Amino acid sequence: MSTRRLLMFCFGGSLAASVASAEELPPIPKGQGLGVASVSMVIALTCDIHYKRPQVVSDAKALFLKFARKELKDPESATERAFSTARRGVTRQSTKQYTKASCDQLGRMLRRELAR
Repeated sequence: MSTRRLLMFCFGGSLAASVASAEELPPIPKGQGLGVASVSMVIALTCDIHYKRPQVVSDAKALFLKFARKELKDPESATERAFSTARRGVTRQSTKQYTKASCDQLGRMLRRELAR
């Protein structure tokens, strides 16, 4: 596994932990956007299943597309593939680790990153 990929997974894991426990989420580091956005999609889908937050899902998908446009040749299809993969990985059991407050924090972080 490459160092960049390992760092992406580490940051994604820390994002998931931050969503569950922090007051505000940190900004996304340069070069890690796609990894963070894909983790955000999974968390957003769990928030939508448990707390009915479709806007968070839309924002997470838009954030992935934003980073995909910078790094990939076919950003739209990459976004759809990532969303489909995220959707397959989310179950009702996985929704129990996120609270309403953590979903709100994720929503704020997504809106902040989309505004940049």
